[in-house]
Amino acid sequence: MHWLLYTLLLVSPIFGILYFQYGGKEIHFFGLVWPQLVTPNPEMKKTVEGIHKFLGNSLYFLIAIHALAGLWQHYVLKDDTLRRMLNKVNAQTEAGAKIK
Repeated sequence: MHWLLYTLLLVSPIFGILYFQYGGKEIHFFGLVWPQLVTPNPEMKKTVEGIHKFLGNSLYFLIAIHALAGLWQHYVLKDDTLRRMLNKVNAQTEAGAKIK
């Protein structure tokens, strides 16, 4: 599950960039203009847009399933996975507070 989430987080923005590139629009990234890597092409823009939307919706779906699985483990299976994860967050927060 995690590798699929990370893959979608990397691949989806690439198709978003291609969408703008095939549309002939400039992409500004931290004040810099992204170089035009592909020739504008309206047909490819539509194809890439469909892929980008599908990847985005897939990412939303997987995030929801992932969150529900965590809650299911906590409330139905009654294991301590969620509690252990939250303790790590609390421990990191406390460690950060001690450093300051």
